[in-house]
Amino acid sequence: KEGNQSNKIVYGTPHFYYSKATSDGDKDGSYSPTELGGNKVLGENLADEYHVYGINWSPDKIEWYIDDVVYNTMYLDNDERLIAAAKAFQ
Repeated sequence: KEGNQSNKIVYGTPHFYYSKATSDGDKDGSYSPTELGGNKVLGENLADEYHVYGINWSPDKIEWYIDDVVYNTMYLDNDERLIAAAKAFQ
């Protein structure tokens, strides 16, 4: 029986300051827009083996990966929120 799938999902969500955030959880400046995040469902329980997690950051995008496989890419384009994200990390 499969049971709980939560140990088979890896998440990548950005967190940054965005002055126009509207949700209560983001008003402290730790804006974390889940729609900009991504996840990957794996066929294995992540707790069963060692994994390497990482982030590749460049001026135009942020990539999240596990075991050298990219599972989310956030392009820092002209969206107002993404401009704020890019400024937060310069």
